[in-house]
Amino acid sequence: MMSQMSGIEQPVNENDHKGLEILLKDGGIPVMIDEGAKTLEDIEKLLKLSGPLQIHLKTIKLGGPSRILKITDFLKKAKTPFMMGQVNEGGIGTTSAAH
Repeated sequence: MMSQMSGIEQPVNENDHKGLEILLKDGGIPVMIDEGAKTLEDIEKLLKLSGPLQIHLKTIKLGGPSRILKITDFLKKAKTPFMMGQVNEGGIGTTSAAH
């Protein structure tokens, strides 16, 4: 996980992997995926693209704390920068991010 992140967030449609790949290769800045990372399977597909990819994880979007832990372990092993956020989960989202 990175302490400071910079780049752009989800600049193309979540299903536009060709457009995303172009940005990752030629854009010169990191791209943080938000809407396009709803499942571990989504993230696995995204990691096949080359370039400065980052992932924005949200507890409610990814199905709860246990899935978040599985996905963060996966991203750590893949050495992919990520950050935790929340939609409107309140206490459970904050607790998950802190954990």
